Amino acid sequence: MSQLKFDFMKGRFRHRFRKVYVCDFEYSQIGGQLLPTSLAIKNINDPDAEVEFYWLRNEDGTVSSEVKQPYEHEEDCLMIVYFAEAECSVFHELGWWQPERLIDLYVEIKNFNNGLLTGKGVFGLEAMAKKYKCQTNYLEDDKTNLRERLGNNKVGIDELETVKRYNVEDVLVTERLYDVWEDIYDDLFEGGIIWHQALHRGQHARIAAEAGRYGYPVDVIAWNKFLEHFPTILGAVIDRANDQTGCFPNRKFNSHSFKNLVKKHNLQAAFPKTARGIFKSDQETLRTYEEIPDFKILKDALYLKGATKLRDVPIDPKDNRAKTRFSLFGAKTGRTTPSTAKHIPNMAGCFRPFIRAKDSAIMTVDYEQQEFAIAAILSNDDVMLEAYESGDPYLALGKRSGLIPEDADKSHPMRDRFKVVCLMVQYGAGVESMSREMKCPVEEAEMILQIHQREFYKFWDWQEKMLDRFTYDCEYSTINGWTYKLPRGSTFRQWGETEGYSENTLKNWIVQATGCEILRLAMVKVSDAGFKILGLMHDELIVEHCLIAHDLKYAEDKCREAMEEASYEILGWRIKTEAKIIMPGQRLHTKGNADFELFKFFAEKAGFDV
Repeated sequence: MSQLKFDFMKGRFRHRFRKVYVCDFEYSQIGGQLLPTSLAIKNINDPDAEVEFYWLRNEDGTVSSEVKQPYEHEEDCLMIVYFAEAECSVFHELGWWQPERLIDLYVEIKNFNNGLLTGKGVFGLEAMAKKYKCQTNYLEDDKTNLRERLGNNKVGIDELETVKRYNVEDVLVTERLYDVWEDIYDDLFEGGIIWHQALHRGQHARIAAEAGRYGYPVDVIAWNKFLEHFPTILGAVIDRANDQTGCFPNRKFNSHSFKNLVKKHNLQAAFPKTARGIFKSDQETLRTYEEIPDFKILKDALYLKGATKLRDVPIDPKDNRAKTRFSLFGAKTGRTTPSTAKHIPNMAGCFRPFIRAKDSAIMTVDYEQQEFAIAAILSNDDVMLEAYESGDPYLALGKRSGLIPEDADKSHPMRDRFKVVCLMVQYGAGVESMSREMKCPVEEAEMILQIHQREFYKFWDWQEKMLDRFTYDCEYSTINGWTYKLPRGSTFRQWGETEGYSENTLKNWIVQATGCEILRLAMVKVSDAGFKILGLMHDELIVEHCLIAHDLKYAEDKCREAMEEASYEILGWRIKTEAKIIMPGQRLHTKGNADFELFKFFAEKAGFDV
């Protein structure tokens, strides 16, 4: 991908391009299979152009290979779409060139309204058309019945005219919305940096779409055997959990037994409770205590007991890869929001080994202590930066305080307590929450928090000034323009209230959003370096390349260099990375040994090889 650069020009943004297309696909997605149905496309730079319609199926319902790419993809042409991850996924599936220049109206409108609009479907095409007073001619059931049947591959050639009308209308509505949006950007920003940023975001969405269609290689023999024997496996895991904790008499979870378990471990003082005073047993709470074996097996048993959608994992039978839409920019910070029931790395840790490298090796590369580093750099706190550069900022802070000896390593028991404080202060957590996370008295959490405030005082000063600016301006943006806004007149949300803004969200937003900017730029650089990106999650990329197996050091150095260069371009500082290699035939690593032991238990019960 060449550099996205344009000289400043007066006039409408579209006039910088020879051709500007608006396009929309209709398609079905059955599991991991994506089956294009039709395409509507229009060159809006041609005043006489009409919407062109292409039916992409054969008479027997299979996808046609006869339709040729009906657009020019070079950099002097622009493609306008609404939700680029979907459209670019279809480009990829058809084997057509991805557009060099792409604007995703969904992402741009979401960015402009991020924080102001919430709720399911508020950023849908029809909803945004109504908000910006664009004419629509949809029929009553177009966005419900017809769309649902299209998605489930239940529309055939006998409904071609119905599909054409709907598909063409999507293009016309997108064109009208772009007309409005082009005026907004050109008027507010005078055609400047905002268009550069929009083109970059379109590029990021394209790469995320391709990653979703490459997919993770899955050991389908093991997966199918696991599903076949799942009722037996579930019963065996619950029996195991009951033998260890006593919380599943007759294979039913018993809250009274769970209460006794909490007391057995002397955690009752700090353990989270519901409004009715019952100890919480949800996944988030149990994750806090999973280093205790009793709570780990309990967490896994409850997860499996509630895992009703395992057969929904989208494995494409063409290549036995799990293909998931990442929904880049889905969160208010700009992070991905893939379905936790369909994205294997986001499922319980015991499922990660079902991903197994096949012909090419896989590499996972993640940033080390990324959030700590970003906070240190943005706040220009030299003591924090020194702690980060030591290789273990949590241990370094403990040593500065005198509570951890100078010759201690990361196995020192106090190190994890300093880690909890360092991470939780970034989103404004209180000492009670910290003490629960540390499983120690509130007084100890308060002491470590005061050490953090004393040693990293520049960070604390920056965080307060940033919060003041956020609430005064009612918005805050990253260096590349991802923005979060507060409704004018909104007030701070007190504990237990639902209206207003959360101060903790604001404190954490800029660090998280900056981390997203870094990972998105890293996607571009890693992709340009020749790696196939298979997955992205939080601060980690999962990539594939034939070179990884043949020249480990070269491939690792190349990928890590690209990711560290991305952090330097965003922050002016190189955030360190760590890489792990999964050779052909090997399985994706788990975060802890207990997860892999549970996977081996699955293998034993289902009869597949580890």
